[in-house]
Amino acid sequence: MRKLVPLKTISTTEAAIRLNISPGRVRHYIKAGQLKAVRPARDYRLDPAEVASFQLRGSGRPRTRIHVEAPRCLNCGRKLRKPDGRELCWVCSPDDSRLDRAANAARQRRADRRAAGICTECGVRRPEKGVSYCTICRKANLERHRVVAA
Repeated sequence: MRKLVPLKTISTTEAAIRLNISPGRVRHYIKAGQLKAVRPARDYRLDPAEVASFQLRGSGRPRTRIHVEAPRCLNCGRKLRKPDGRELCWVCSPDDSRLDRAANAARQRRADRRAAGICTECGVRRPEKGVSYCTICRKANLERHRVVAA
């Protein structure tokens, strides 16, 4: 004999969507007795009011504030390191010149080394005439950029 099912019921899939969990987790709560449901056929049917009043209990380790509320870059989606009101990360932000500062510092370092008459790469040895690298750095640079013929 079949059970009588109230007219307004929802499936486990619909309950899962409303609770923002998986249908398997909904079935788990039903079997554990935390959610009331009827099973007239193959699938469970739940009362929408019961689903709306169901309180999810947090499981596992509590999430820290950083994991929950980490702001993200609006352009690329990277996590922002500090929640300081910025909307773009340091890579996407045109006003943050960290990349420019690093490039300018490297340029200035090479210019200072060239003016001092030392290798612009290592800053230790004297370069060959007409070149800004010492012999060792020049060989290393050639090795790094060598194209292997196939």
